[in-house]
Amino acid sequence: YVMAHEAAEFQTHVFLVLVFPHYARFMCWDWSGVIITEKVHFSNPSYVEFFWQFSHTSPAARGIDTTVTEFPHNHPAAVRAKRSLNLEEGDQLFGVQLDARGHTYMFNCPTYMAVGSPLGRSTCVFNAYCVETGRLVLLKDTWRVVSPTQNAEHMIYEQLKKHSVRNVCTCKEGWDVLD
Repeated sequence: YVMAHEAAEFQTHVFLVLVFPHYARFMCWDWSGVIITEKVHFSNPSYVEFFWQFSHTSPAARGIDTTVTEFPHNHPAAVRAKRSLNLEEGDQLFGVQLDARGHTYMFNCPTYMAVGSPLGRSTCVFNAYCVETGRLVLLKDTWRVVSPTQNAEHMIYEQLKKHSVRNVCTCKEGWDVLD
C-alpha cells in the first residue's frame, strides 16, 4: 500500500494505520524507513486524537510535497507546455520551481519511476517544459543522500564533463528543493 501511495502522489512521507481486533499501530513511512508506534488500544483517547489532529494539520504535515504544484488548465503557459510535451488538452500539469533564477518547470507523468520499494531514493524522470525559456528538459527527481563526503549528482556530471568523459548526459543545473 505504501509503494502504491508513494507512486500515485508527490509525497514526503506516508501515514498508515494497521488495525487489529483490539488495537492499532500507527506507522510513518518516508524514504529512509518507517517509525511504528506501540499498540494503541481503541479505548485510548490518543487513538481518536490522532485522526482529529491529522485532519486538521497542514498538507505538508500530512505528507503532501508542497514544492510540487498543480497547474490549472487555463494557466497562460499550460497551452504551450502541453503542445511542447505532446499532451492532450485535458491532461493535468504539475510544476516545480527549482533554481535560483526562479525558473518553473511543468510536467505530467514520469517517463521513468523507480518505486519498487517504500524505501530508497524514489527516482522519477520527467519530460518537462521550462516556462521561462520555452525549452524541453529532462527533469530528474530523487531523494539524494546529503552528506559532507558525497557530492551531489549534478556535481559529479560536471566533473565528468570537465574531464571529457564520453556518453554522459549534459547536466544544465542541479538544485536541492529545500522547504
